[in-house]
Amino acid sequence: MSQEFNGFNGIGKNRKFLAACRDLLELPIVTVDVGADGGVREWGELAAICEIHAFEPRSDSMAELQESQLDIVHPRLKLHHTALARTTGRHRLYVTRTPQASSLRKPIPASFLVKRWRQDNGFEIAQELEVDCITLGQFAQEQKLSGVDLLKLDTQGTELDILRGGGEFLHKISIIKSEVEFVQLYEGQPLFDEMVGTLASYGFRFFAFEEGAEVFRKKIWSDCMFIQSRFTDKARMMRAAAILIHMGYFEEALWLLIEHGVPVEIHQRLVDARMDDITPAFVKLWKGYKSTVRKSLKAIGLFDAAKTVYRRVSRPR
Repeated sequence: MSQEFNGFNGIGKNRKFLAACRDLLELPIVTVDVGADGGVREWGELAAICEIHAFEPRSDSMAELQESQLDIVHPRLKLHHTALARTTGRHRLYVTRTPQASSLRKPIPASFLVKRWRQDNGFEIAQELEVDCITLGQFAQEQKLSGVDLLKLDTQGTELDILRGGGEFLHKISIIKSEVEFVQLYEGQPLFDEMVGTLASYGFRFFAFEEGAEVFRKKIWSDCMFIQSRFTDKARMMRAAAILIHMGYFEEALWLLIEHGVPVEIHQRLVDARMDDITPAFVKLWKGYKSTVRKSLKAIGLFDAAKTVYRRVSRPR
């Protein structure tokens, strides 16, 4: 079951960055959010130029997701009340006491986690449901997607299963943000090394850790960032660079653009626009005030005099 939302209630604070994207990119930016519990707010105001597909198989979470969109309407948002899996058909969903830990893979005994990580029963199974599932490849075919610019996966241990269900379509994905575990929290789940190795065979390169959990420097899980290294379409590559800049990976975007012969000025324009959007007004005012004072001092010759005095006073004796 799918539901579409259309319209947008403004572009908020990111006016300059969105304007630069509209000038430089072929839009929309196609994003797929698998495991959208809690809403699709993480795209921020970039959503104004995105086509967003959000998946959530749990009915309670889907209802919350639908309600959350009433005050944040995106121009192209489609909600899918189903799950993605390695194979199409009915699959068992293990609903845990902490709903966000629910998975198509069975959680390992809660006692194991209590001894080593969490001091609660959040991974205990509260309910088992049968849910409809499709593969990533089938979804792309049904939606007639020529590619995906950003794929976000947060499905509690089935992320690599979903990617394997994408088959050759993985070559048409630009950036992947996926939760990855370093210890097994679910039966038979693949871990970080297997995820990196599998994605490398499709041309992806791991480049960053984001939010995660550790116990005395022992990694439990982390959101991991991967980028396609075999771009053949300049328009796709440009959208990927813009996404990286929006997420704060300025240098990663610069390397990507340089590798594909894009002038550095393009990168600078996008970064300047993004920084101008996110810099607080009082910081801009202070910078402007300092600049005005400096110009005034220069105009009356005091700036150079002050520099000369400072050098003399600070000179080692």
